[in-house]
Amino acid sequence: MRRSILLVVLVLAAGLAGCGVLDRNDEDDKLARLLDEGATVSVFLRDDVTDAEREGVETRLKAVPDNTGVTYESKDEAYAKFKELWVKSNPEFLEKVEPGSLPESFRVQMTNMAALRKAEGSTLEAELKALPGVQDVVFPGCTTVDECKKKLAPSATP
Repeated sequence: MRRSILLVVLVLAAGLAGCGVLDRNDEDDKLARLLDEGATVSVFLRDDVTDAEREGVETRLKAVPDNTGVTYESKDEAYAKFKELWVKSNPEFLEKVEPGSLPESFRVQMTNMAALRKAEGSTLEAELKALPGVQDVVFPGCTTVDECKKKLAPSATP
C-alpha cells in the first residue's frame, strides 16, 4: 500500500515537473508543447526483478512504436530525484521514505502525446504489466490540454 502511494506521488511529481507551473495566462499551444515534451510512460520494476527480466523489459520497451528513447533509473537514482523534489517543500515526508524503498524503473519517451494516447488506448499497458519483473505501468494523468486544465484548475470547495 505504501509503495503504491509512493508510486502515485512520484508520477504526479514527475508530471508536474515536466509540465512546469501552469499559469492561467499561458497559451494552449505552449501547454501542448510541454505535454509533448513530457510524453513519457513509466514502467516500475519489482523488488525481486532478475537481471534477465530487466533486460527483457528493456528490450520490449525499445520496441514500443513511436518511442524516442528508453531510460533506466536505479533505486538510488529514484531516491535522489525524490529527495530533490521533496527536500524543501516537505522534509517531514522525505524523512519517512527510506533510500531503498523506491523501485527501479524505465521511462519510455514517446514522440508526442498523440503517440502516447495511441499506446495507452492499445493493449500495450496490459502487455507491459504482464512482463516478468514488472510491478506497474503508469501513463501520465492527463494527455490533452483540456484534461490538464481540468485536473490542475483550482477546485471549488464546499
